[in-house]
This record gives sequence, structure tokens and C-alpha cells, in this order.
Amino acid sequence: MSSDNLVLISHCSADADPAKLLAETLELKGYKTQCKTEYTTETKDFISECLLFIPVVSKNAESNKLGSFRIAWKVAAKKIDNLEAAATFILPVIVDDTSHYKEIVPKPFRTLPWLRVNTEEVSTEFVEMAIQMLGAQAKDIEFPPIAGGQSLPPSHSLKVRPHPHPRRRLLQCPHP
Repeated sequence: MSSDNLVLISHCSADADPAKLLAETLELKGYKTQCKTEYTTETKDFISECLLFIPVVSKNAESNKLGSFRIAWKVAAKKIDNLEAAATFILPVIVDDTSHYKEIVPKPFRTLPWLRVNTEEVSTEFVEMAIQMLGAQAKDIEFPPIAGGQSLPPSHSLKVRPHPHPRRRLLQCPHP
């Protein structure tokens, strides 16, 4: 699989299970994922190559002020040259009930759409947003069946508009 499908999930070590669940969900959709807790030269290379950067935000991350995952977050924030580009590259995901999440991330992350994800079952909203940020069409997304055999519709629609970079799209979606 080419690096064009690479998704980097950056998290503190205490959030390994939720990060693994996010990674497995995207891998089922055909995307190559890497979960990183440490910042290394390899992590820097992944950040420069990846199309989607997912910082996993939690009370664990909030309490781990010296975690090297924070360096990766800062490097990802520097990769973006403006806030519109950030909306196509960074998808912050909250995996618990933390409420001070915007205080613990780099400033460019604070204005982006955020998702709160259940750590037992990944929502269709996460799958939909991640795939659209990676350039896939919403019609290709399969929603899990619910009672009565119906499919669960997306919780809100995302409008995709062209971006000067050929592999990117800008998302317009409500903030949580």
C-alpha cells in the first residue's frame, strides 16, 4: 500500500487501546495506519508522508505533560501552512469525557472539527469524516446495520470542496 493512504495516530501510551481500535477500523477500509506514542525520526518521516494525522486526546494525554507524543503534535501543527490546510490533515479525536481538551493541544488544532469517539465501538461519524478527509466519497462508506436491518445514516453531512492540492479537500462541518 502506498504512503498516499497513510494515517498516523499519535497518542500517549495509556491510550494504546483506543488508538488501536481507531487504526483497526481504518485498516478495514483499506488505509495503512501507524500508531505512535514516541517521537522518533521515523515518526517525523510518517508525519511528512501521511495524509491524515489523528491526535488522540484524553485525560491521560492531559496529565502526561512531558510525553513525546506532544512533540509529534507540534510537528504536525508546523506541517500545515494555514488553518484551511489543517482541516484536511488533522482530525483530533477525544476518547473519554475530558472537557479541557483544547488547552492541551497546539493552537492550530483548536479551531478544527473535533470528534468524541466511544472507546468500545468506533462511530460512523469518525469513519465518515476520516475517509472524506482522505479523499474518498461518502457514497463508498458502509454504515453498520441497526435494528430492523436499516443502515445508520451519517450524523451530519460534510460538504467537500476542491483544494489547490490535488489530494486534499476542504471540509465544511459544524464544530462539536
